[in-house]
Amino acid sequence: MDTCDFKTTWDDFNTVANFLKDLKEPVLLALFDWEKAYCQIPTAPDQWPYLMVRDSDNKFPLDTRITFGGVAGCGSFGRPSDSWKKVMLAEFDVMRIFRWVDDNLFVKRVNSQTLMTDVVKRLDKLGVKTSTTKYSPFLLEQKYVGFIWYCSNKTV
Repeated sequence: MDTCDFKTTWDDFNTVANFLKDLKEPVLLALFDWEKAYCQIPTAPDQWPYLMVRDSDNKFPLDTRITFGGVAGCGSFGRPSDSWKKVMLAEFDVMRIFRWVDDNLFVKRVNSQTLMTDVVKRLDKLGVKTSTTKYSPFLLEQKYVGFIWYCSNKTV
């Protein structure tokens, strides 16, 4: 398998670590997680005939949202998420947003007035639902992609 055939815009451990290591100023970190991310992305109506399954009552329910883990759905979240990231970078005073599927790490300068509550309000207006259990305000440390990132002393 050639990984070049499966490009992603997700940020990995090395991308985040290198960014934080190279910082010349103090920063704060915040988390945002899409609520049921894949369920927020609709499928194209011309795909619907292929998404029906006969249930035990001999009915054909139709789920018009992409599924997480479904062959056709796995890559479908990328483009809306890429667009969302561009909007957030344009509208808020943040240095960087890292993405790993539906988990996002926001990085801002200490003097930035951006609050995650404002980000969540804007996203709600855009129709992007937030996971309230994985959302957090800007702090000196955050747990992201399984690691606790300490931005004050640049350690993980």
